[in-house]
Amino acid sequence: MKKFIYKIIFYCFFVICLISSLLYYFYIKGGNDLPAPYFSNSISFNEKIEFLKEKDLLEIQTVVIGSSMSLNNVDSKVMSEYFGKTKYLNLASWGFKISDGKEYISNMLKYFPDLRLIIISANFMDISDKLQNITVDYTSIDRFLNNNLGIFNYFAWFNLKYYKDNYQLNNERKKRINTYQTLDFDENGGALLDIDKNHINKLRWKKDVTEFDISDRELKNLESMIELLSKNNIRFVLVISPQRSSLIDSTKQLSIDRKIRKISSIVKKKNSFFINSYEKGLWDDSLYVDYAHFNLKGARKFTEFIVDELKKKLNER
Repeated sequence: MKKFIYKIIFYCFFVICLISSLLYYFYIKGGNDLPAPYFSNSISFNEKIEFLKEKDLLEIQTVVIGSSMSLNNVDSKVMSEYFGKTKYLNLASWGFKISDGKEYISNMLKYFPDLRLIIISANFMDISDKLQNITVDYTSIDRFLNNNLGIFNYFAWFNLKYYKDNYQLNNERKKRINTYQTLDFDENGGALLDIDKNHINKLRWKKDVTEFDISDRELKNLESMIELLSKNNIRFVLVISPQRSSLIDSTKQLSIDRKIRKISSIVKKKNSFFINSYEKGLWDDSLYVDYAHFNLKGARKFTEFIVDELKKKLNER
């Protein structure tokens, strides 16, 4: 029996030493930093959860959720000036579809007891079946947010492939300038894209939002999400973020308008707010770093537009 116990102890010690050595290696090679613990298959989402751990969520009244259309296109300075610096957070992360948002709200609403307004800035890819959903372990997130395990978080949620795939990109994601991959969140959780003309990715520049069809499944999730928020007395706003003007001709505009009508009918039917950025007119190419992500000037202009529209709509109710 003693031999068996010694073997167990030795095995546990060996595993701890091995994981510690790997984590130290990833830490050094990652620029004296580790990727956030493994809660999902999205590094962006994991980093945002680690960011939330350090925030006082009890005072938060307004949040932005969603994909990079919310993370990179919504200017925290403009939002916090209107809603209050300590009362606003951007919770968005890469590739977060409407259905991901519904699941997020279902599991995370308990951490925001004073929440009054949720805003999603989205485009057609966020309401499409073309992109994969984010797979999230919300039980692990609950443990993480409710306990202070420090470095032991990495032992609790160790995934070798995840750390191997992400540690070398740490330095790139800490940058704020000339990268599409920044996860250097500002104080309120946003991550604007500051990319000069010489660093614009030509493939990204030529993409087109009209390639994405609207999914009935995602529309049903949108409807369910609004119903859930309504039951909790939380207002909801869906903003359609525009793509750059030179990609749009009359045929594409008709396609865009058709899709927007389909989405807006769900939102308006549920007595929520819908903001269509195309109603402002075309958005000049000089405001963008690719087909649909704004540069600093574009994000500020877009967010000021959102705030102006919100002022009108909130005063109407």
